[in-house]
Amino acid sequence: MEPEQYINLINYLNTLSLTENFNNQQQNQLINYSRQFIVKNNFLYKKDKRKEDNLLRVIRKHEIDAILYMMHNDPTAGHFATDTMFEKIRSRYYWPQMYESIRTYSMYNHVINVSEEEEISERTSSSNTSTRTILPNRN
Repeated sequence: MEPEQYINLINYLNTLSLTENFNNQQQNQLINYSRQFIVKNNFLYKKDKRKEDNLLRVIRKHEIDAILYMMHNDPTAGHFATDTMFEKIRSRYYWPQMYESIRTYSMYNHVINVSEEEEISERTSSSNTSTRTILPNRN
């Protein structure tokens, strides 16, 4: 989530008042949008529409890469495919365009992994082709 939007939601939910720099339309939009969120321990959470008692931690833009890394690259993560990774992340976190972020990250990592595997394969195959010297038979 963009920093300004995150701060505006936290400020409004904590104080239930709006700053004067919002016009009427912006005020109404923020009030309506804020109904989907709560603040808990100074973190913003979105109410999960799929599970009534579940809260999804709202992830700010600068936190996305760390979440994606943990859910994909960490040795315990298992290098999930996009859909699996999305389902795992969406049960804990929320940010706008989450699926697109995950898809892009997965595609990028797949390309990197394939090129690394090809490089390793090339190195392995070139090291396995040894030259043998055949000595003449001395009978």
